[in-house]
Amino acid sequence: MEKEVTLQVKDLELWFDNDRGSVKILNGISFDIYKGETLGIVGESGSGKSVLTKTFMGLMDTNGWAVAFLVFFALIMAMLLLFLLAPSVAGRKAGFAVGIVSVVFAVVSLSFSLWQKNAYEKHDAAVVMMPVSSVKSSPSSESSQNLFVLHEGTKVQVLDQVGSWYNIELADGRQGWIRASDIETI
Repeated sequence: MEKEVTLQVKDLELWFDNDRGSVKILNGISFDIYKGETLGIVGESGSGKSVLTKTFMGLMDTNGWAVAFLVFFALIMAMLLLFLLAPSVAGRKAGFAVGIVSVVFAVVSLSFSLWQKNAYEKHDAAVVMMPVSSVKSSPSSESSQNLFVLHEGTKVQVLDQVGSWYNIELADGRQGWIRASDIETI
């Protein structure tokens, strides 16, 4: 008896574009998930586990995942009724099995929906608004040194805020502190 494939991924690749060109983040990811099996993704820090998960999460928008949750929730309720009211043991077993699978898919759908919603509402990106702005080693003008200079239009990631200073990170990984008045969150 051959197992039924629930999800099949073949040679998945993901590229990110940056100011230096394109970088391949995921290279040739392939796997099959069979009915009744669970897939665990393990790897070193920075190996692409979160990127792979976010790729699947991005298959539908937030509303799509929310609708999927509602469909699975309705299926759970129907299977609960089947489990409770089925005249045969086989009907109860089917209701229970499909209900459990529906619970798993409902939780995944709801998780993806909430994850996307939080990512959308998170205002952690900003753009430098000053023609030239110095990035400091600490949130102080007097006791810190200049690390590098940013120019108007540079997009940064906001990591933290202390008073009128933001701790920022560039796409290349460089970090430092910049005055809140020099950037605008987006």
